Amino acid sequence: MVWRCAEEGLDAASIAGALADSFGLSLKRAQADVNSILDQWQQFGLVRDAATLDSLKSQSAESDPPTDVVLVESGSYVLGRQAVTIRYFVASPVVSGMLAHIERIVSLFSGFAAPAALSPPRVIHYVVGQDATWIGHGSGYRRFQSFVESLVDLGSTLLCQAYGEQDWLCRLHGSIMAWGGGAIALPAPSGHGKSTLAAFLAARGWTYFGDDSTAIDLSMRALPLPTAISVKAGSLEVLQGLYPGLASLPEHAYGAKRVRYLAVDRSAAAIAPLPVAALVFPTYVRPSRSTEKVELRRLSTIQSVTGLMQAGLNLGIPVSAAKLAWVATFSQNVPAWSLSYSSLPEAEAALRSIGGK
Repeated sequence: MVWRCAEEGLDAASIAGALADSFGLSLKRAQADVNSILDQWQQFGLVRDAATLDSLKSQSAESDPPTDVVLVESGSYVLGRQAVTIRYFVASPVVSGMLAHIERIVSLFSGFAAPAALSPPRVIHYVVGQDATWIGHGSGYRRFQSFVESLVDLGSTLLCQAYGEQDWLCRLHGSIMAWGGGAIALPAPSGHGKSTLAAFLAARGWTYFGDDSTAIDLSMRALPLPTAISVKAGSLEVLQGLYPGLASLPEHAYGAKRVRYLAVDRSAAAIAPLPVAALVFPTYVRPSRSTEKVELRRLSTIQSVTGLMQAGLNLGIPVSAAKLAWVATFSQNVPAWSLSYSSLPEAEAALRSIGGK
């Protein structure tokens, strides 16, 4: 749990609060345990530099953003049928990393950018400083210690603006596509080919709900958040014929990753929630010289839950017994498969066959 929270960009104070609420610990004991774990990670080389450790251990707080800010971008978006405007600010002094972060978000959200509003827009302020980020709408601002944490929260804010306030959302690390009357969630760790598969399916007439950080509500419906698809250099060749302008898109670097953000055609993007009909855990396997293979295998409930955890499952803070019970119910009610493939057309055929199973 501590590792997953750290991956999402939460600091040590937030993680300790989640542990205390979830497991009945005192806050003092939880804080001591989290700091001890972080120190052990550094000793074992899992956290390699002091700056990363200090960032995790830093205290977060709610506060107003700096007053000396500059508006650098204003984006108009339509999600579902709700118009939203995001105004992007940077705080002085401005450094290149701050502008690069905003450029990345603008490219990521290009999948549902719209020049004309269908209704009066709701306005969100996104303020980037050197050491923190602020998101403001309505009555006040929330402050975040990391870009990752603020980006996750910005996505949740957009989902609530579009589809109504939610007690909490299940966020999956994966893609969600639909063919026919139900959505198919494709959770997978990085490097398993889910984004390439999603881009291929979108070009083949499937409905696209989102990639990387997708959302499922408490009614087990996929909520459309059609962000641009993250395409790595290794997928350019296979997708170039479907998306001729792909190679000319700007490349964005964050962490150790370098990606291009591919916005699918708006006609392929979902605009309304849809029940999740199946979970499929995809894995791309390089073809051998003699054959290309596809293997679709039905999974048990335990295997499904394990697959969700391995792919990346964010239930929000704090994790509670009710949330874990929802995951169990979701895994029991939604059939799951593993899919190993080396051919995108064969993977698509296997996914279409699930409708009859």
